[in-house]
Amino acid sequence: MTDLRWTLALLAGVTACAEPEAVRTPPGDIWDTPPVQREIQEPVDFRDRADGLSYGLPAAGTPGLADLLAILPDEGVSRESPNLWVDADATFTTDQCQGSAPETSEALPMTIEVVVALHPRQYVKVPVCNQDERNYGTYVVVDDTGGVAVLRDARTTPFTFGDRLRMTVRGVMQAFGDPGARYVLMADVEKLPTPLVDGVPDRPVLFEQHPEASGPFALEDIGSVRRVEGYVVVSPSNDNFNDLVISSRPLAEAPPSGVTPDAVCMELCRGTCGQRCDTEDNTYCKDAVCPSLCAEAGARVSEDQLPVCWATSVDVELGRRGFAAPRGAHVAITGPVVRGFQRQNIWINRLGQLQVLNAEDE
Repeated sequence: MTDLRWTLALLAGVTACAEPEAVRTPPGDIWDTPPVQREIQEPVDFRDRADGLSYGLPAAGTPGLADLLAILPDEGVSRESPNLWVDADATFTTDQCQGSAPETSEALPMTIEVVVALHPRQYVKVPVCNQDERNYGTYVVVDDTGGVAVLRDARTTPFTFGDRLRMTVRGVMQAFGDPGARYVLMADVEKLPTPLVDGVPDRPVLFEQHPEASGPFALEDIGSVRRVEGYVVVSPSNDNFNDLVISSRPLAEAPPSGVTPDAVCMELCRGTCGQRCDTEDNTYCKDAVCPSLCAEAGARVSEDQLPVCWATSVDVELGRRGFAAPRGAHVAITGPVVRGFQRQNIWINRLGQLQVLNAEDE
């Protein structure tokens, strides 16, 4: 009986504690300071190679990424030729590989040491032996001789920007018959200890400035980490697969109302401008750049009057978090150049890769 009384008393106490308060407590009586909304920075330790910096990789007498990429052809391979290069011990469970079977390379396996230039969170879908492989954790590695994307299906990983890895590569590939679409397909990966400087982890990611004079990204830029500065002309959204395109020059002003641009000038301008500023349906050139330059009758446009555009691809998770770069914003973008849909772009999956430039920064 005593145990029963104690049980009833305990239940009564719990019930009393669970009753809601009749009067709501003002937040100011709970927290002595008001809430403040802050932006998440997610910094990356980017450092400019122009300051004479290098990774010191590959070490003397060891292979580097240039040696690995030399296994792949410089030209796009045909559908009748193999597009996979593997070591002699690699096996595949299908006979539907391009060119009937992967090609064995005596250079594989190859052990290299590299630096992570992009966190493993990029989605890439490539066909491997007639099967579409969905890689949700693709990342980019670099050394002082080059860089390459590494296909990976998982996002959970112990490494990120600036970490050093030892990779024993057993398979590489060229996708879509495109010489720019080069990937590490199979590799054993080991994270190396992080160097310390004054007791602080040292994870630099080195970049090269890519000025307007260098033009749009080219095939030879793939794998390198570049920084570009410009003005947003296409903002990322669900409607454009999170494309972010920036122009090397401030947004062009439309001609005054009632002014009809010169038709011949517009025709010539659209073609040349489109080669320098690749946007969907050539919209930026047709609607903004060329009308502003062709406003006067008989006007003609020279190439040095046209801006250069650089494309970037924003990670889908940044889009879900509400990331936006408004049109006209002056920004600097840093990251590895990769092969996108028939053009080169920079992958962005961390806010620290994009810096909004204020007047005092210019």
